[in-house]
Amino acid sequence: MRSARRNLPLAVALNGLTLRSQQWMLTAAGIGASGPRGAIRAQGLAVLFASVLRTWISDDDPGQARTMAALDRALGRGQRFVGILHDLCAIPARLGRLRRRRRRRDEDAEDVAAA
Repeated sequence: MRSARRNLPLAVALNGLTLRSQQWMLTAAGIGASGPRGAIRAQGLAVLFASVLRTWISDDDPGQARTMAALDRALGRGQRFVGILHDLCAIPARLGRLRRRRRRRDEDAEDVAAA
């Protein structure tokens, strides 16, 4: 872990391996891991994994209480992030619906004016 913080090429290589692993985990859980959303999910899960790993390395408690607490916190942050990401991804679809509605309204107004 210390080496990865000091060696950028190593960190990038480890991130690539971790991303592939997290994509497998997402797929095994029945969560989409392909496309742009899947890539963001996998990267988020990789960051979550790394943050919990730091706690796990130094957790000497047989019950892993600190690790479980760190995992709970990280999962909560991840869940909030997924909600924000979902809302952001919905914006283009909402804008498209608004444009279509506005276009229909304008066409209806033109039809009324022509009649």
